[in-house]
Amino acid sequence: MKARNLKFWQPMIHPAATHKTSPKIICAGEGVEVTDIDGHRTLDAVGGLWNVNLGYSCQPIKDAITEQLETLPYYSSFPGVATDKAIELSHALADWFAEDGMQRAFYT
Repeated sequence: MKARNLKFWQPMIHPAATHKTSPKIICAGEGVEVTDIDGHRTLDAVGGLWNVNLGYSCQPIKDAITEQLETLPYYSSFPGVATDKAIELSHALADWFAEDGMQRAFYT
């Protein structure tokens, strides 16, 4: 796997620098820890930057994702179209941040 890394262009680093040392290759995560391909477990203090702030393999999140994938995995919100979940989330966010003046949500 480490030898195959030559085909992977890592973000935020010059491509030539990625081949000077072997990267830590992460293959699993649970709670606040990640495991590399050699079996070493490490505290993930970065938290995927912003998308696993409740930890890896959080069962309620996995259940919600699975349910949504079964119902409607994706639909574009181009002009004239919306999804029920996008509307529900927009209202929840507007309520949550009402004190800060948030009135609408925009998704990318």
